Amino acid sequence: ILSDLLEKGEIQRKEAENLLPFCNNAGASFVIGTVGVTVFDSARVGRYLFFAQIAAALLAVSLTAGRRKETLSSSKFDEKTPASVSAVFTSAISESALAMISVCGYVVFLSVLRGVFLRIWRGFLAFSGVFLAFCAGVFELSGGVFLLSEATFPTLGKLVLCGALLGFGGISVFLQVADRAEKATLPLSFYLKGKCMTMMFSAGFAPLFCFLGEKPFGFFWICMIFTGIFTINLIKN
Repeated sequence: ILSDLLEKGEIQRKEAENLLPFCNNAGASFVIGTVGVTVFDSARVGRYLFFAQIAAALLAVSLTAGRRKETLSSSKFDEKTPASVSAVFTSAISESALAMISVCGYVVFLSVLRGVFLRIWRGFLAFSGVFLAFCAGVFELSGGVFLLSEATFPTLGKLVLCGALLGFGGISVFLQVADRAEKATLPLSFYLKGKCMTMMFSAGFAPLFCFLGEKPFGFFWICMIFTGIFTINLIKN
């Protein structure tokens, strides 16, 4: 989406670079259905984790965004001839198939690399299952989540770690983003910095949202946090 907006001239290259780390997050079905149910045996906790991830991304982009300057050329908004229905349909199937192959390739590669990494560390160094799960999640998110579900650790610690992993996304996702960004000539110089910032915010929001969600009028307090984030963005930018 960012590459399309950049190509059409609707955003500036600097804006696309700043937005890239924060527009790429785990979907609701994965966070609620996989992370929430697998790790915490609760879809409700998964919903809180999803809201925490979104809040972290919004807060991070609000703090790093600059005041927008309308300096774009109007010549780039010329309408193009619409494509035919058959062309759109066939390209949608072929491009989605290629995208799935690309994503699966990165997931498989990082999963194998993660397995080698864990086998070496388990053979030479004695670390807890939680630490290994977190390291595995840094490589590939879903594998780290499954390992975390098997680890013996307090719920609060698991919430913090899950929030951090969801905020960072993993090296597998970074390589997928790099592949798409290269085709759109989008710079990645800010990506890891932005993801690390989101990881810290998400690690803090995850237990906070779960704590507030279980209190009376919990949804109201969560909405107030989002309101505070939008207020920060409004005042700063």
